[in-house]
Amino acid sequence: MPDERLIHLAVGHSEKFNRLTDFERLVWLVYKLASDDFGVMRRSAAPLTNAARFLEVKPAKSVLRALETVIEVGLIQTFQHQGQPYVYQWDWQTWQKITHPRTTEQPKPPADVIASCDLNTQWLFTHHPKGGKLSAWQHPSLRKSTGTSSGKDRELTGSPPGKVPACVCVGVCVCVRGRVRDRSAGGARLAYDGRFLTVFPWQYTELGKRLALAQREDFDLTRWLEGVEADLERSGEPLPSENEARWKWLQARLYRDADLPLPHLMGKKTAGNLSAADQFLKLGGQR
Repeated sequence: MPDERLIHLAVGHSEKFNRLTDFERLVWLVYKLASDDFGVMRRSAAPLTNAARFLEVKPAKSVLRALETVIEVGLIQTFQHQGQPYVYQWDWQTWQKITHPRTTEQPKPPADVIASCDLNTQWLFTHHPKGGKLSAWQHPSLRKSTGTSSGKDRELTGSPPGKVPACVCVGVCVCVRGRVRDRSAGGARLAYDGRFLTVFPWQYTELGKRLALAQREDFDLTRWLEGVEADLERSGEPLPSENEARWKWLQARLYRDADLPLPHLMGKKTAGNLSAADQFLKLGGQR
């Protein structure tokens, strides 16, 4: 792997990233430089100060405190190995596209931790710590299909050859084990990648704009999407089959749950200050 890391344009719109101070953002960026090709690093200030000289002049306690904040907002996660703490990023491979992972002295996370990673990162850890060239940066099942899946693919995805598990998605996508990839935007990464519910970056941004317009900037959009996904899984409630209808369904759910006015009423006073749910029902919507 070349000595470089990738930063996507989407980071500027990340809710988690924008909750950090300038110094904490720098520490998060240095983590990407200090970690190995699998995204693993000791949960310590030492590898950060070794990777960036400008951090050497900062007290180690300040650097470690900033790292802890990055962990708290959820940009990176932690695990234990032989009683020592380490950090990793659950979707590391999807963002970094490692093709030549180098050998490493950092430990491999436990199996249950790896299972919580996205499919690309799980696949990357199957090459730990051997190093060498990968056939591509993506998990084989997420590449353009050129035939049936191999036995190794089936082992990782749990799916029969050439078949994809069913899931419920918002947008045009290819679904594998509930993970999705947007074809309509040239393979753009996802703003929210759930198991049953998928929201593409432009949709996530659109929902965020609606919240901001209604002065609900404090609304945790990612957590809300996780809650919607949990409700769908628990109730088995189906989404509309058409993509446009699915998107309208999700927006209507947001208006109801966040008590937002409907789109044509955004920024305007409504008669009787009807709640978003009442407005939705008044105009013929169904819960």
